[in-house]
Amino acid sequence: STVLNRGNTNTGTAVFELQGADDVTLDHLSITGALTGVLAANGQDSDRLTVTDSRVWNNAGRGIHVDASNDYLVVSGNVIEYNGQGGVYVNGTDALVEGNEIGRNGGSWGVEVYNVRGRVLDNVVYGNANGVISSESTAVVADRIVIAGNRVFGNNGTGIQGTYGANVYDNEAWDNGTGISGYYGTQVHDNLSWGNGTGLYVYQATARDNRVWGNTTGIELVYNSEVVGNRVYGNSGVGVLSSGWDGWIHNNVIEANGGAAVLLNGVSYSGRGARVENNTLVATAADAIVVQGSSSNVRIRNNIIDVRGTGYALNVASNSQQGFSSDYNLFSLSAGAKVAYWEERGFANRTDWFYEVGFDRNSLSADARFADSDGADGKVGWDGSTVAGSVRVVDDGDATFATTGTWTSIANGRGGDVRTTAAGDGSSQASWTFDGLSAGYYRVSATWPYQANQSGNSTFRIYDGDILVGADVHNQNYHASAGFTDGGSIWEEISIVRIDGASLKVVLDNLANGGVLADAIRIERLSGDYGADDDLHLQGNSPAIDRGDPDSIALNEPTPNGARIDLGAYGNTSGATASANPLIQVLGPNGLEKVEVGAPTTITVRSAGLLPYDTVALLDVGNPNLMGTSADGWNYQNYRADGWSNYYTSIGDSQAIDTSGANTGPASMYRSIAYVPSGVGNVLSYDIGASDGQYQVVLHFVENGNLNVGDRQFDIGLNGTTVAQKVDIRALAGAPNKALALSYDLTVAGGQGISIDLTNVSSYYTASISGIEIRRINSTGVANPAVNLELSTDNGATWSTIATGVALDKYGRGQATWTPTTETVGNSALIRATATIGAGAGAVTVSDTSDEAFLIANGGKKYYVNDAGTVGDEYTTAVGNNANSGKDPGKPMASLAALLRAYDLDAGDVVYVDNGTYSLATNIVLGQQDSGVVIQGAQQPGHSTVLNRGNTNTGTAVFELQGADDVTLDHLSITGALTGVL
Repeated sequence: STVLNRGNTNTGTAVFELQGADDVTLDHLSITGALTGVLAANGQDSDRLTVTDSRVWNNAGRGIHVDASNDYLVVSGNVIEYNGQGGVYVNGTDALVEGNEIGRNGGSWGVEVYNVRGRVLDNVVYGNANGVISSESTAVVADRIVIAGNRVFGNNGTGIQGTYGANVYDNEAWDNGTGISGYYGTQVHDNLSWGNGTGLYVYQATARDNRVWGNTTGIELVYNSEVVGNRVYGNSGVGVLSSGWDGWIHNNVIEANGGAAVLLNGVSYSGRGARVENNTLVATAADAIVVQGSSSNVRIRNNIIDVRGTGYALNVASNSQQGFSSDYNLFSLSAGAKVAYWEERGFANRTDWFYEVGFDRNSLSADARFADSDGADGKVGWDGSTVAGSVRVVDDGDATFATTGTWTSIANGRGGDVRTTAAGDGSSQASWTFDGLSAGYYRVSATWPYQANQSGNSTFRIYDGDILVGADVHNQNYHASAGFTDGGSIWEEISIVRIDGASLKVVLDNLANGGVLADAIRIERLSGDYGADDDLHLQGNSPAIDRGDPDSIALNEPTPNGARIDLGAYGNTSGATASANPLIQVLGPNGLEKVEVGAPTTITVRSAGLLPYDTVALLDVGNPNLMGTSADGWNYQNYRADGWSNYYTSIGDSQAIDTSGANTGPASMYRSIAYVPSGVGNVLSYDIGASDGQYQVVLHFVENGNLNVGDRQFDIGLNGTTVAQKVDIRALAGAPNKALALSYDLTVAGGQGISIDLTNVSSYYTASISGIEIRRINSTGVANPAVNLELSTDNGATWSTIATGVALDKYGRGQATWTPTTETVGNSALIRATATIGAGAGAVTVSDTSDEAFLIANGGKKYYVNDAGTVGDEYTTAVGNNANSGKDPGKPMASLAALLRAYDLDAGDVVYVDNGTYSLATNIVLGQQDSGVVIQGAQQPGHSTVLNRGNTNTGTAVFELQGADDVTLDHLSITGALTGVL
């Protein structure tokens, strides 16, 4: 070796100092003994420095320090180790740090990159205070720092940290405090993170398509971060932890973690709220979703929630109920599991949960029918237990123990002796080799005796054959190994590693601050990873297919996709299971409803594949700060891609909007308008994921000012092709504040999706838009399919026709009014919808039935509620049950709030609430439709009807009147809220 030893670590010393030198190459050198190994200070303008195949080590400061103005650095194929203040620091542009081994450096970070277009690729970074950090703010995607292909392990703090829009992908991080973190727009994707304290951490950043397992906490997101498409399993604590505001957790598989699948702790609302949507959650040891810490405005939609233990699908703390909503979920519950915990009480089934609290009206309870929920190995998650008979020990006197350099034996330790060598340059090494192993996970531990004046930073490194897979630093100075006892020795864990070969080797060298001790190494194979082979896709007969919120977007699902999102992690993704085509679905009554004889009831249906086109997206894009859907069913999900999302305006409610034009949408959608800054050539753009196929794109506009014809003009481009030039909203609509819809056919191929560009032609009045409607073309659809409706009152044994020729609107939706005539005995009524297209031999008929049965009650004006007992009852003869009709003394419901959710009460209706104490899960809300109702409690001496809210937080009340007139509350005990009657 060529060793260049500065021999002086004082301020200003370096082995190499560049002062304006360009195109310098340092190759096959050993660089040591200075404050800085290689130095290019700020302002020196030394470009294209190359350091290759060298060892940069044992410098008191950084190994390599290249500051601003020194661009195009290349650091490749080096060993950069044991430097006091870090391995590589780069603040010049266009740096490449590639294929190095960067380990056991002190200071803050092994690698630091702080300027545009930096690349940190395919390095092994281990045993540092922290691994790799990047930080450079740029709006230009091509200028962002890339951290990819690195193997990062055994760092005390964070393995990789990307900041300000870095692109962090294809890395593997294990045995760090935090595996990978991303801040402020960083994209953390397609990484592997396991065996860390926290697998991934994102702060105003995105974690996408990562596999995260065997950590303490899987993923933590804070402040407007997005966690999407990840597989998170087998973590000993929480799967995904969210705090701060506006976190979005969607399309993840979160399975078999020790804690909650999702924990929302102290989340709050700042425009969109916290959202948990389209995840597949499998809880085996705890609750599935926990909301706590004064969280607010939590939205839970379109999830599959599979609780296989005895926990709750939903657990919401009393201080975290404000703005909470949950619907369109599938609950798959084991015998001991429950739907929800709310107001310090459990709800075992969806009937009570919906009627008493009001959530998950459109959800269902069923087996999700996964493709293979536990994989070929028949197990889920991570198993850290030891495989029986797998423990092996190599002592310092055994045949597979070896040394290089000078070692001496001390009469102490396991087997009566331990080897030691003085501190040095790392050339003195001890190794322990274990052959004949199976691929998998191994816990590696070491033992050594108490000994004075030894190293405080002895580094054990672990190899899979010749590949470094683990490392840990241990204190051997006046410190014997400490941890667990086995075979007469005390063992201290080094690391858990994964090997692919048949040989594992542990190496201890003398690159340390004192003598090192080599005694014995113990390995044990762990059962390991059982989650990688689990397949949580849906079988073709799964009830979760086409079962999500009809207003959610399903554009990315392959065709046929039913024009409705699937539940679970693969909804609105290319992994969705194919739908039946064509199809019709009953939306209501669809289960749990209570309708009354003589009361007109609306039956609603939806379809896909029946009409000439299916509407697959209705996007209200005028305001980027809204979430969910409008009252008219337009989705606020915003696909804006131009970087000017803060440019939007609105039309006040006092201004009428004319929607008389062809193909226009609801007036509410046109009230919000997105636009771009003035300037010819500025582009208002949207990128919308969509599966391949034939589409019609309908763009919705309105001119909201008193502009003249010609004042505002722009071009329209779809997928890079201009489809309209000098579009003038005012001229085409014919008047201000008049809606305009423009339609264009589009073929999507090659996974390109749909891009929409509106480019300014006018210099001052700029391109604007309110809505985007996307229709998928159906080649076999017809204008007027035949849709008929039938009723069964005996759980489907017999059917009778109740409507024929039901029309479908342009969105494929239909409805009919039906007036029940016969009361059912319990929940035994079903609706069946049948649709036919074509005729004769070519006719295609499809049908659908209500997912669950509903109830038809009598048409009387008396209603009954009772608690779980009958002692002292005045009005009822049976205990309350929310599955009952509540219209008969022998069939009372269990909750007043539940009864009010079940029925639209009218003047003259009387609700008899019998003797007892009723714990209220929510406010009892009386709306305008309940005007004139009488709520009557127990009247006899010694009897009382106690309505106890049990929650005095802000906004709570026992009775909350919202427009109800002429209400009578009689003989009631009203208590336990912030306000009794509000």
